[in-house]
Amino acid sequence: MSPGLALMRTVRNSLSRRIALRRPKPEELEALRQQIAALAGLIAVAIGYGLVNSGQPKPGSAGAPVAANLPQPVETRLANGLRVVTVERHDLPIATAYLVGTGGQALDPPDRSGVSSLAANLMNKGTTTRSATEIARQVESLGGSIGANAASEGGSVEVTVKSDQLAPALNILADVAQHPVFAPEELERARTQQVDAVKVAMKNPAQLAALVADRATFGASPYGAPGSGTPASLKAITRADVTAAYA
Repeated sequence: MSPGLALMRTVRNSLSRRIALRRPKPEELEALRQQIAALAGLIAVAIGYGLVNSGQPKPGSAGAPVAANLPQPVETRLANGLRVVTVERHDLPIATAYLVGTGGQALDPPDRSGVSSLAANLMNKGTTTRSATEIARQVESLGGSIGANAASEGGSVEVTVKSDQLAPALNILADVAQHPVFAPEELERARTQQVDAVKVAMKNPAQLAALVADRATFGASPYGAPGSGTPASLKAITRADVTAAYA
């Protein structure tokens, strides 16, 4: 048994006997408090002594600093003006491609907040050549995933697949980015899902606090509006609003 544990048991047994005999007087309680404080210090010393001599490994000295080996981005520009930034890492045979555009939630009309997010959610829900189901099945057949997102100052469409399937995946990505149809039935389904998500967020203290903080910080500017919209603004959005946000 360690010295600290033995001393703690001795103190416990002693206190139990004193309390069980009779009800102590105030001056005895004060004396007992001082004894407990003194014993606590002894216990700390004993525990520390036991740890030092228990064979536990001691902290070693700091090792040599590890040099950061960050992949270097390589930028090129296509003939059509598209800027392409490539970052290579060969740890895993996986490739991710992002197509990023300007715009975003900050451009949402005041009474149509959430329209950019709604448009992004609909990007992979059908094109002029593929249905939403076909897009999902074709990407899954490549062992990958596809999605879109809207932020305050832009939006993106991204696909992740095995490296040897990048070429066919980029064809699907290009179709999703250039030819979304925003089918009315998909719009209504996405609207319902986004309204439900907003209602859930408003019941979450952390998310609600973030919404209030944005409004308090940025006021009535576009950055103070809820990027995902409100139930009222989402219900007011039409297909024309979505296509305008996409354009």
